[in-house]
Amino acid sequence: MPPTARSVYVDFPEAARLADLQSISYDLLRSRDYVQKYLDIASANFRTNDSSHIDCFTAFAFILYGRCFKGGVRRTTERGLLSAMNEEDRQIHKLIIDLRDKHYAHSVNEMEQHKASIWLNPEEHGRKITSVSIGSHYTIAPDVAFMTNMVILIDRIRAWVITEQKIESKRLKEIAEERFPIDMLYELENSHYKPKRSVDPSKSRKYS
Repeated sequence: MPPTARSVYVDFPEAARLADLQSISYDLLRSRDYVQKYLDIASANFRTNDSSHIDCFTAFAFILYGRCFKGGVRRTTERGLLSAMNEEDRQIHKLIIDLRDKHYAHSVNEMEQHKASIWLNPEEHGRKITSVSIGSHYTIAPDVAFMTNMVILIDRIRAWVITEQKIESKRLKEIAEERFPIDMLYELENSHYKPKRSVDPSKSRKYS
């Protein structure tokens, strides 16, 4: 059997930014995937009996994209993402964030339009009001051109993220070579990372 590379887990606080970059890259990739699913449906002239698929794809695409720009532990890297954009990119980015904040992640928004409808009895049976209901109109998603531009933007900023990941990984390798004795690392070869099975939403994310 050929030799295989292996990894060991150590306490490494300096890896916080690389963790940010990894999670941002993952969110961008998933966002792009959902945009592409929407575009695939659009290319088939929206021939589907289930509009909830379209709504799901667009909502997830905008929410996942927005996660990369909502501050918190990602604040420093967020500034780098914005610096990687040109002026046209920033305009598209602003529209995406506005749609995310004002429509997809908000209970009252212009993607949903509601109007009271008063139902009237047929005149030949006597004029009277029979009931009042709400007539609703839902805008499923922006147009195809906008969503295509979103893919282009995601690809551009994700390319920046991947470059930064390589730079950060190289920096961390140099720190690891100075800090951790090589024999000690090989003694840890059978260590296993145990992810949490549940998450406490009251606690902030930490790195190790």
